Amino acid sequence: MRGFLILFFILVATLALSAQRKQIRAKPEITSSDLKGWYLKVNPISLLDPITPTFQFGIENRVSQKIGVETSMGPAVKYQKDLKNTDSTFSKYYKLKAELKFYHAKNLLRYFSIESFYTHYKRSRFYQPFIRDGIEYQAEFAVINKSIPGVTIKYGILQTSRKTKKVNGEVSMGLGMRLRNTKIHDINSVDISGHFHEWIVWHEEEGIHLTPHFVLTIKLQFKL
Repeated sequence: MRGFLILFFILVATLALSAQRKQIRAKPEITSSDLKGWYLKVNPISLLDPITPTFQFGIENRVSQKIGVETSMGPAVKYQKDLKNTDSTFSKYYKLKAELKFYHAKNLLRYFSIESFYTHYKRSRFYQPFIRDGIEYQAEFAVINKSIPGVTIKYGILQTSRKTKKVNGEVSMGLGMRLRNTKIHDINSVDISGHFHEWIVWHEEEGIHLTPHFVLTIKLQFKL
């Protein structure tokens, strides 16, 4: 499922970037004064995260022709049955992002950026499989506490209205690294090594792990 979503995102981004290039060539009249200012942004792609879906929104200040600063946050959106809070289980998480953008001097609608992000995730669950020191366990009840900071290098293209020249969209892709720190507080755990396969049952792995991070964003934005 996760692989399918990534392939779907890549396809959407490829089509979107192709459309953006055509529009950029057709609008050479865009100037820095048209783009400078504050923007309110919404990222609908964040709702498709299979583990931590959020409603991601933020604000950018295009402080000059070449520099933009963006911050955003994402409160939890809970539409999966096993993530809903009950008397004995809970799921809490949020995402924070800060991005420094460097716009191209000759093409003001394209940029490279450095984005830092932080996700905090805490939930409880009955009969949770997990890995500790390379051994598979299943807890009768577990509380999972996860912190994920990271950094991404991104490339993006802005979309503008044909009539008003206002920026109303943005597509970006990037690759970086994230540090996943997972702590598990478990009750009545048993060794299940050899009984399950990781590709069948989702396992949480305790400890600190450095992993690659791919990001795709398709944002709607409104100039303030």
